[in-house]
Amino acid sequence: MQNYNPKLKIVLGLLFIILFFPFQKINAQTDIVVLAEIDGEIKAGTHQYLKRVIRLAEEEKAEYLIIKLDTPGGLLQSTRDIADLLLATPVKTVVFVHKEGGWAYSAGTFILLAADLAFVNPTASIGAAQPVEMFGEAEVSDKMMEGTVSWIRGLAEARERDPEIAEKFVRENLTLTGREAQEIGIIDGTARTLDELFFWF
Repeated sequence: MQNYNPKLKIVLGLLFIILFFPFQKINAQTDIVVLAEIDGEIKAGTHQYLKRVIRLAEEEKAEYLIIKLDTPGGLLQSTRDIADLLLATPVKTVVFVHKEGGWAYSAGTFILLAADLAFVNPTASIGAAQPVEMFGEAEVSDKMMEGTVSWIRGLAEARERDPEIAEKFVRENLTLTGREAQEIGIIDGTARTLDELFFWF
């Protein structure tokens, strides 16, 4: 990818900020990239926020939707609703766990795997996706475990990622740094900044 235009068109929403990054592709056509950010627990409001962002991205006929993500986890239903949005939209989705030493644990890992493209800062961590927190239960029943394993495997397979590694995030509570995740191929790459991320496109 060639250098993108540093002049940014900024749109201020009532509850969020979306940045449009025009950048140059090989075919010399200018595309729109919509940037959103999730910082904190995954809740019902997070789903509503992304629903509005995705609607705007679709209306603008954006080429990519980039979601900067840093989360310790969150609610099951909200996570499932967000994953469904990412799987359904025609806009190519990119989830970027962007912070140095950041994380996308539990619910964040499901959201990461649901994206078309998954990128993680090499020092950030992903995984730890046992369903205790998402279900709000003190212990994990066999039914909860098997259902969650089936779900994360399905997300991995839908995006042509290794379902065996995805299963370990749930069954073994596996955690990986971005660097480790890239080495075993469960994500598409690592980046520390948006500049580095754009070079993958």
